Amino acid sequence: MCLLAIPAHPTVGHRRQGGATQHPYASHTSAGPDGTDVDHTIPYQRGDPGRPRPPGQSRIGNYGLLRRFTHRVKTFAGWQVRQPFPGLYVWRDPHGGYYLVDHTGTRRIGKSAA
Repeated sequence: MCLLAIPAHPTVGHRRQGGATQHPYASHTSAGPDGTDVDHTIPYQRGDPGRPRPPGQSRIGNYGLLRRFTHRVKTFAGWQVRQPFPGLYVWRDPHGGYYLVDHTGTRRIGKSAA
């Protein structure tokens, strides 16, 4: 069995995986004036008082680097993302277009039948 240690600061692990932000066509490799956020691909759930938060939320396969603006676009403007494997991101834009993003770049992979 292979166990991966989560770095104390998650961006360290992601910089080692490729370094660029994981939004389609992004090429940013360092924090700019708007910063770089560590995004939970599956939204983080806070625990209620007296109830612990769900385990396993903070792990390499649930992280992605996003610039601050892009993080807000994902959160508030209708973009969706899934991470079927660590470092492989499938994005859906608000118009139904799909994009595959990995360390080699972005590929448009189709449009949903709406």
